[in-house]
Amino acid sequence: MNENQPTEGPVAAPSLDMSLWERYVGQFTQEDSFRLIFDHIRNLGICAAVAAAAHWKYRNVGPGLIAYFDFGLAGLLGTLAVWLYLINQSHMFKRMHKAGIDPMIIQFVGFIHTYLALSIIFSLVLARQ
Repeated sequence: MNENQPTEGPVAAPSLDMSLWERYVGQFTQEDSFRLIFDHIRNLGICAAVAAAAHWKYRNVGPGLIAYFDFGLAGLLGTLAVWLYLINQSHMFKRMHKAGIDPMIIQFVGFIHTYLALSIIFSLVLARQ
């Protein structure tokens, strides 16, 4: 091995002959990227479960003074669900920016993803009314 060649260094810039598919999707085919994608989806499921628990607690309050505790617990669970969702979304946008994806694509994907994620979460939470 040549001593002047670094053993580790930055990843080579994409060549001009790479297709858009290879440029944007190819960087997510690495093992760590797959793990991050499934972690993100799992975290959305956790947010949905916490939101469903908050909705259930709001719909099933106890009698008398326990109702105040139940409403407070439902509010805390709802706040926790929103907080976890925002952290998860922030992490997704940070990872996309770190990957070097164009900001316009990040905004477009973020809008579509946020709309779909919130739709799925609300449909799961409100399905048992």
